[in-house]
Amino acid sequence: MSVIGQIRKKPWVLMGVVVIALLAFLINPDSLNKIFGKDPNILGKVNGEEITREEYSDALLMLQSQAEQQGRPTTGLEEQAWQNLVQSKLIKQEFEKLGLKITEDYFWSQLPYDPLFGQNPEFNVQEFKKEIEKARTDGNMIEQYNAWLRARKEIEYRMMARQVFGNITAGITSNKKEAETIMKQRDEVADI
Repeated sequence: MSVIGQIRKKPWVLMGVVVIALLAFLINPDSLNKIFGKDPNILGKVNGEEITREEYSDALLMLQSQAEQQGRPTTGLEEQAWQNLVQSKLIKQEFEKLGLKITEDYFWSQLPYDPLFGQNPEFNVQEFKKEIEKARTDGNMIEQYNAWLRARKEIEYRMMARQVFGNITAGITSNKKEAETIMKQRDEVADI
């Protein structure tokens, strides 16, 4: 009964609660995120590295085009695209932590071993480079060039994964920091 008595004494409190509840119901949470600084183009983070909406769209588009080429349904690939992105970010972070880098020479020398190209015995890297350069400079082939850039990113992730997993399974992973530490320890032992 005392609650009803308080409401009768202070009707503005009840009106305030009702107005706040209505505003909370009507206001879109996305607009609040924009106002308070959360970037709507960042979908998530992996160890502090952001996953953007563009990266996710590229990964999903790549999976859909692969499924289309293989005659599989193109629906339901969203979760797989997300998992691939997270896995790629983790592999890239491990790759960089090991002190490894993918140079242009390394990329082109390893390209024939990628599953996308390795199945074609007549694949010629030099001719492929010329085709890519042609697509880059020809205004009519800009869509093909953009598709190549998306595919290249995926190929680089596969190369990183092969290198990281190969080093881990072989047990020979050593980077520049480890080499410096080993050299320092060797020099300290030899210093009499």
